[in-house]
Amino acid sequence: MKFLGTTSRGTPVWINRTVTDSDLIISIGCIEPHIIASFGGGYKNIVPGVAGRLTIAHNHAINCQPGTFNMVGQPIEINPMRLDLEEAAGMMHKPVFIINAVLNSSLKPVRFVAGDPVAAHREGCRTSSEIYSARVPQEADVVITSSNPMDSDLRQGVKALANTIRAVRRGGVLIVLARAEEGLGVFGLANKKLPVSRRMLKLIAPIILPLVPKLKLKNMGEEDKFFLYFALQAMCRCRLVMYAPTIPQEARNNLVFIEFVNSPEEAIELARQKFSKKANVAIFPHGGMTYPIVG
Repeated sequence: MKFLGTTSRGTPVWINRTVTDSDLIISIGCIEPHIIASFGGGYKNIVPGVAGRLTIAHNHAINCQPGTFNMVGQPIEINPMRLDLEEAAGMMHKPVFIINAVLNSSLKPVRFVAGDPVAAHREGCRTSSEIYSARVPQEADVVITSSNPMDSDLRQGVKALANTIRAVRRGGVLIVLARAEEGLGVFGLANKKLPVSRRMLKLIAPIILPLVPKLKLKNMGEEDKFFLYFALQAMCRCRLVMYAPTIPQEARNNLVFIEFVNSPEEAIELARQKFSKKANVAIFPHGGMTYPIVG
């Protein structure tokens, strides 16, 4: 790793020396809605892609705040974490050429953007937003979302939860159907047993939330601290219910934020019990990429 300095937001910038010492950097990726960075692609292949752990930890912690913990699809100009990673990557002072694809729900490319890692990326974000933003008239009592097309593992599958949670009202129910064909994936939260019940965790979550960026947790990566922060915020907002039959029981027990069920019908019945007379329901069949614009 090579140290390049510190960003204006205090992030120490360590980047892989193979990249920093190159004459030209070509970054290939795709642009899709992203829980913390607004959209993927652009400079994101540099930070966090080939950055050091200290860089990743500080950069992700920037959005461990009530107002920015869910930035999926939001304008980059108001996303401090995204602006910070772009500043950090720019400190290499080397030419970076991006080739980014925008994919549809079948994972087929519908547009490519190439060139400057900021200007070209912004153009690709506009296309991604046009495809994946879904306007809903109001927050729903119940949201049913599928992990499709992010079905490889649970780490990818939880994007359906993160992407659509703004569509469910406070006190509502969010039902996530996660295919997770390969099981958990690299998902640190599933390896850490929290010594509290779901009910107790929900009660103390407001107290824990400000402490999360400073926690040191074994068997968890730097990115997992942000996942923990998001999970606590999400469970404070609504009841999280998931059908993910490939996930082993031990991991289900560790993920106390989420209520796992054995069938989609069981999840719907839980929602019926909460809203016995009438409920406003929103359905996101491609929740792995779709995000709501409410109002």
